[in-house]
Amino acid sequence: MTWHARAAILACLLVSACNAGNDAVSLLQTHVSIDNEESPTLLSTTTTTTTPNIELWPAKMVGGICSKGWLHGHVSDPPRQCQQKCADDDNCQFYCHSTSNSHWDCLRYTECPNLQAQLRGVDVTDYECHQKPTPTPCPTPSPTTTTTTTTTTTITTTPLTPSPTPSPTFSPTPTPTPFPTPYPTPSPTPSPTPSPTAAPTPAPKQILFGGMGSAREWNNQFGGWYTAGNFKGKTEAYDTLPLSTVRFETGSEKNYDRGYVEYKLYPAYAGKSLLDIVKICMPGSSTAAGRINTGSSTWKNGKCPSVGRIDQAGRMNPSAATKLRIGVGNGHAHRFNWALFMILDGEWGNGKGDFFGSQTYAFGSYAFTNTGNPMRGSGKKGMPGEVRIYGTPYDSNIVLPK
Repeated sequence: MTWHARAAILACLLVSACNAGNDAVSLLQTHVSIDNEESPTLLSTTTTTTTPNIELWPAKMVGGICSKGWLHGHVSDPPRQCQQKCADDDNCQFYCHSTSNSHWDCLRYTECPNLQAQLRGVDVTDYECHQKPTPTPCPTPSPTTTTTTTTTTTITTTPLTPSPTPSPTFSPTPTPTPFPTPYPTPSPTPSPTPSPTAAPTPAPKQILFGGMGSAREWNNQFGGWYTAGNFKGKTEAYDTLPLSTVRFETGSEKNYDRGYVEYKLYPAYAGKSLLDIVKICMPGSSTAAGRINTGSSTWKNGKCPSVGRIDQAGRMNPSAATKLRIGVGNGHAHRFNWALFMILDGEWGNGKGDFFGSQTYAFGSYAFTNTGNPMRGSGKKGMPGEVRIYGTPYDSNIVLPK
C-alpha cells in the first residue's frame, strides 16, 4: 500500500474519532514528509484535548418547528450548545433554534415529519430546524501488491601476506591524582499535598405551602399570603426562611403528570423569606383594599416583574415563564381578576384577560388556589390535586442571576 493511501486512511480514522466524540475530542495532529521514493519520515506527533468549534448541521427545514417528536427544551442555549446536547442524546434526531421568540431558544425532537408555524398562538416561523447527520463510512483501502527481488552477489577473496607483529612499548604508570571528597547533596523536603476541598452539600428544600389547587380558601385574597401566622396550608417557613430559590409544583393526579418550575432569586430578593418578598412587591396588601386590581400598567406588567430567573422546569404546558412575577393583573380594571405568583408569560401572561375563564396556571389566583386545569373545556374549574411551593435556604455559595 502506498503512503498516499495510508495517509487517506489515517485522515478517515481522525474524522471518525472526531465524529465519535461529543463533549471533547482528542485531535491527533501528525505531520508526515514524503520523499521521491515515498519513504515517510514522522516529524512530530502532538496530542491535544480540546472542545472543537463545531459546525452547525445543514439546515433541514426553516419556517417553523417540528410538528411531532417533542423530546426536551432549553431556555437560552446558543445554537452550538443546543446542537451538542442533541448530538449527546441518542434519542434526539432534530433540533430547532431561534433567539427571537418568546418560547425557549432550543427545542429537541425525536422526529420531524413536517413543520408547524404556530405554537400555542405564537408565531414560530423564525425557528430553523437541523437534522443529526449520519456518519460517513471510511473508504476501503486497495489491496497491496508485494514484489520480491532476489540478488546474487559473487565475492572474490585475495589471500593476504601477514606482517610481523612489533614488540609493544610500555609507558610509565602515572601516579594517580586523588579526587576531593564531594559534600553530600541534601535531599529536598517534599511540599505537603493539600487535601481537596469538598464541595458544599446544598441544603434540602423546605415546603412553604401545600393545598388543594381547586380550593377557594387560598386564592389571591387569602390573608396569610400577606401577613405572618395563619398556618393553614402555608408553613412557618413561608414567614421566616431566607431563600435562594423558590419552586412551584403540581401534585400527580389521574390524567395529569406532575409539572414544576424552579426560580433562582435575583440578589434584591435573595436572603429574604417569601412573606418578606410579597410585602415588598405588594405594599398595603395586608388589608383587602390593597389587593384590588386597578388595571394600571404596573398591574399588567406585575407589581414585581423580575423576582427570579428560571433555573429548571419539567412537564409544564404551556412552557414556564423565564422570570417569576408577583402581583399580575388580567390587563383590565377588575378587582379580583389577578394572580399573586405568576409563572407563565406570552399569551397566558395576563390570564388571557380572565384567569378564571381561561383556566390559567397560576398560584394564589382569581377565585382558586390555582386556576389551571389540564382538562380545559371539561367544565371543571381549578387545578385538581395538591399544589405546593418549596424554598431552598439561602446559601452565599449559590451563584445568583444578574
